[in-house]
Amino acid sequence: MSSAVNPFKNIGRNTLYLVGGLIVSVFVTKKLVNSNKQIQFDRMQAEEITKENYYKNLANIKPGFPLPAEDSSDVRKSEFEGRGLSYLSRKGGDRLGFLDRRSGSD
Repeated sequence: MSSAVNPFKNIGRNTLYLVGGLIVSVFVTKKLVNSNKQIQFDRMQAEEITKENYYKNLANIKPGFPLPAEDSSDVRKSEFEGRGLSYLSRKGGDRLGFLDRRSGSD
């Protein structure tokens, strides 16, 4: 008979690789989610700034041309839905937010 290969020979090393990969994937996922949220928020902020700056620069306001119409599409879905970004009032983090407590980020 040939020698039998023990499948449990490397179980400690395999477990270590599995746990290490899991930890790395959690941190990478959290970093991607946070960066995507920040990019989206920065994009919204940039749109608001350009809309406000339109009237501050007199070169943009041309005589004889109508002013840009205000966005009347901002109709609330219900009376209970507030205006503005809830991003600022929301607590930072995600379902794995307990990992953020050490770093002190909100």
